[in-house]
Amino acid sequence: AGTLSEMPDVRSSTKHLDRHRRFQQALWQIHEPRAGAMENCDPDTMICRCEEVTLRAVEEAISADNSEIGSIKRATRLGMGRCQGRYCAPALALYLARKSGRPVDDLSFFAPRTPIKPVAIDMIMAADETRSDD
Repeated sequence: AGTLSEMPDVRSSTKHLDRHRRFQQALWQIHEPRAGAMENCDPDTMICRCEEVTLRAVEEAISADNSEIGSIKRATRLGMGRCQGRYCAPALALYLARKSGRPVDDLSFFAPRTPIKPVAIDMIMAADETRSDD
């Protein structure tokens, strides 16, 4: 551990963090999807930029009896790109809510997914054997 003089100034760090949080909040407000925005879009408008999913593809998925956000995701790949649906998922949730007349709630979004990957037991056993050989 460093000396007290080497420790960062807590007030300065807190002020810096607060500034970044205000900036992030402003970004979220600027990019927040607006009610009715998708209804007036051209069918070729990109709804999901990462996966290049257009409003036409979303409408086709809805027409094929995919009225839930998860089924639209599977049918179109909307929300499966780099941003993981940070912009397109709220826009689609709002669009589906307006089309169905239901309010947006916790069930209006993609199902949460735990950020872990299952590992086969034989891989764990092999790793344990390798470690015990040391």
